[in-house]
Parts: sequence; C-alpha cells; structure tokens
Amino acid sequence: MRFNKQLTLSLALLLLLVVFAGLFSGPSPTQAYDLDANNTGGLRALRLWLEKMDYTVERMGNRNFALPDDVSLLFVYPNLAPFTREEATLLHEWVRNGHTLVMIGPTEREVALVDTFGVASTANDQFLQASVQQQPLLPASAPSFRPSNPNFSVLDLAKAPDAVAVLATEDKKPLIAVRQLGRGTIWHLTEDFALTNEQLRDKNVAALVPALLRTAVAPGKLLFDTYHLYGPDLSEESGHKITTLQEWLYGTPFGRATLFALGTILLYLVLQGRRLGPALPAQNTTRRREAAEYVAAMAALYRRAQQREAVAQHHKRRLKLGLGRSAHISPDLADTEFIQRFQATNQQLRGDEVQTVEELLRNLDKQTNEGALVQMVAKIDEVLAKKK
Repeated sequence: MRFNKQLTLSLALLLLLVVFAGLFSGPSPTQAYDLDANNTGGLRALRLWLEKMDYTVERMGNRNFALPDDVSLLFVYPNLAPFTREEATLLHEWVRNGHTLVMIGPTEREVALVDTFGVASTANDQFLQASVQQQPLLPASAPSFRPSNPNFSVLDLAKAPDAVAVLATEDKKPLIAVRQLGRGTIWHLTEDFALTNEQLRDKNVAALVPALLRTAVAPGKLLFDTYHLYGPDLSEESGHKITTLQEWLYGTPFGRATLFALGTILLYLVLQGRRLGPALPAQNTTRRREAAEYVAAMAALYRRAQQREAVAQHHKRRLKLGLGRSAHISPDLADTEFIQRFQATNQQLRGDEVQTVEELLRNLDKQTNEGALVQMVAKIDEVLAKKK
C-alpha cells in the first residue's frame, strides 16, 4: 500500500482530537439542588445535617421513579424532568398511605403536580418586608424575620382549602404551608425556603428542618427525588454503569468524540474519492516462467534453425572440460595436442577408450545429421561417466 503522508497526518490529528475531547471535556455544568454541591444552591449542608441526626439519606436514582414503603419522608425539588400524570397520582397515594412529602413549589411548569395537589408557587409582584409565623410550628425561629432575598415567591392555596399557612408575608400571602392528606403530611415550601447551603445560614430558615422531621421516624430513611431532579440519564456521571456500546457512544465524552472522528474520517474519504478498503486483486494472475522453460525454448529454437554445428561444438567443449579438468589441460588446445597431453598425464582410460575420444573429437567437427549427433552426445556421457 502506497504511503500517503496527508492521510496519515489527518488520522493522527483526529486521534489527538479524540484524546483531548475525552480528557479535557470541561467540568459538568452546575446542577441546582445537587446533594453533593458546596455552592450556594447545593444541598450538601442539608444532607450532612440529616445524616448527622442518624437519618439514612437515599437518592431515587436516574433509572425509574419508585416510592419504597420503608421511606418516611420524600423531598421533591424543582426538577429537570416534569412529573407525568401517572407519577403524580402514584405520589398522591403514597402520601395518603402515611408518608411525609416535602415539596418545593411546585412551579406552574409542573402541571401534573399542580393539578393533583392543588398548590402552585408563583412570583410575587411586591417587595418582601418581613415573613411572619402564622402557626407555632417553628418555636426556634423568631415570630417575624426578614429573609435575605427580597425577590420571593408565594404559594397559591386557592385549590387546596385544607392547607394551613405556616409562614406568610405581612399581607398574609403564604410562603410555607402544611396539610394532612389521608394518613400522611405534605409540606409546601417556596424556593426561598428550599433549605439550600446559603439559606441554611439563616438560623430562622434552619429551624424549619426539625419541624419537617416531626412526622419522620428517627432513625429512618429519607429519600430525595433525583429521578426528576436530574432527568433520566444514562451517562457515567449519574452513577449508571455503562453496559452497551450504544450507551458508551452516546453517554460519554470519549464515545461522542469517537463518533465525531469516525464521521470526519468518512467525510474525508468521500471527498478524496478513496476506496473504503484495499483494492481487489485481479481474478487471473500471470504465472511466472520457470528457468527450465527458457532452456526448452532455446533448444527448440536451435533445432528449428538446424544449428547442429553450434550444438556439436558445445558438447565437444564439454568433453574436453570433463577430461582435462583433473589433468589441468586447457580445452582450448587443438584436438591433436589435447590428445597427446591427455595420454601423457591420464591413466584412467584404456587405449580403445582413448581412440573413442579421438573419433568423437574428429566427428564432432563434421557435418552430421541429427540422429548421429544424438548418438555422439550419448557416447560423450558414457566417457565422462567412466572418468568420474
């Protein structure tokens, strides 16, 4: 395969791109109400506080929406994935069976929750001066205090007449409410009292946590709805173990970088007009000629041209070489001188055999037919065989 410098450099560049995309994909965006976040909107302080009070804090996960019976209290925050009608109904029945729900909001975006529970969190058009305690459920907090955030939301309890305001504005607009539903309890909180890291710095907001836990058995299990909070996610960051190639390609930085690289390579090959694979070999390959074919071809040419004299001279020289090699006699000597020196130095052939050699040397110089030439070549082979 011919070396292509441009293609090799392109592939090396794409490989480098895949590595950088996986290793330097950048930090994940900050998620509101993250149980492990230390930022102002995280819930790490709340989680650690609950664990310090011997509660078992669990997360619902990112695979399905399930409400275990052994959980006494559930936190539902404004989320990425809205509740469906079926999920809202399931949550309603779970509370009726004797569990506690702490619901932040919900906002008007959560249509299913608003329709099922009749409570919504809406923005207020007035400036918050102070929040006043309406019910003696927060004994550790001041009867009236001013939250740090003047931009606040209020609860609309028009469709929930059984809900009781716990904390409200000076003009009686509810900020926190509680209600009984069957054998269970629901706490409705606006996002200004979502118990985030920053909000818990206010001791009056922090005093709300023990009130929420009055209906939760200690030590017991507390659950956070991370299924709706983060949305169904198949990525490695969500704690889900990658089990298929498709999940790896779509849910990880390296997988997405690999898809991009493959697409770029395919586009490059299409634009360059290159084959997607090596060239196919020809069906009928040419067979190389053997050395014996050359010898046979030359012999056939000599025969057709009737070049018997050249053949005779070849075998004559072959005879002289075979006889004179051991005696160091040159084959270029004249026949008579060659025979004399051969007789003087060689004792391996008898007199009649020497006479046969003389006749062969003499007859090979004559014009002979093809049959006689063949017979002489046979005699030369016999003489050389005896010489060995």
